[in-house]
Amino acid sequence: MRKISRNKAGVKRLNIGLSERDSARLSSLAEYTNASSDTEVIKRALLTYEALVERLIDGAEFYVMDPGDAIPAALNLLIDIEPTPSPISIVKTNDEDNTPVKVTGNAGETGRIKQTASASF
Repeated sequence: MRKISRNKAGVKRLNIGLSERDSARLSSLAEYTNASSDTEVIKRALLTYEALVERLIDGAEFYVMDPGDAIPAALNLLIDIEPTPSPISIVKTNDEDNTPVKVTGNAGETGRIKQTASASF
C-alpha cells in the first residue's frame, strides 16, 4: 500500500513498493540518463508520460525505425487513450510539379475532402 504525506512546502511524498527487478530497472535508467536520483527518473518519466498522453489525445501516432529498417513500424506505447476527433489535415506534395499541398477539411458523411494548395505551412 502506498502512503502519501505532505510537508509544509506542499510537496507530496510517496512511498512506493518496487520489486527487485523494477528497482534495478529504475537504477539502470538513472545511470543511462545521468539522473542524480531515482526521484529524478520518476519525475522525468511522469513528464514524458504526460506529453505522450497529450499527443495521443490529439490523435498522434508514434513510429520507430531500427537501423537497417526500410520503413518505420508503429510503436505501441501501452497507453490506452481514445483520441479526440479533429478535422483532417494532411500535408503532401503535388505529383505534377512537387509543390506543397495541404489537404484539409472534415470528411463528414460525404467522405470528400476539400483540397487547398498552399506554399506556406
